[in-house]
Amino acid sequence: MHLLPDSRSLGCAVVGAHVHVRRRVNPNRSLAKSRFPRVVPASDDVLAAYGDYQAERSEVVGHELE
Repeated sequence: MHLLPDSRSLGCAVVGAHVHVRRRVNPNRSLAKSRFPRVVPASDDVLAAYGDYQAERSEVVGHELE
């Protein structure tokens, strides 16, 4: 996942927030993804939901450490 507006400094040529979808070998040899890698843009709604998830997750993890 590259959620920054520009991740070129990280070595990614794709501009804008996005997710790389890459096929991996599954133990059961099923094909869950396309044979070809692709990039899926991440909308502002997805970024906001992910931010909310991270904030909630950090609260849960923080309470477990106490």
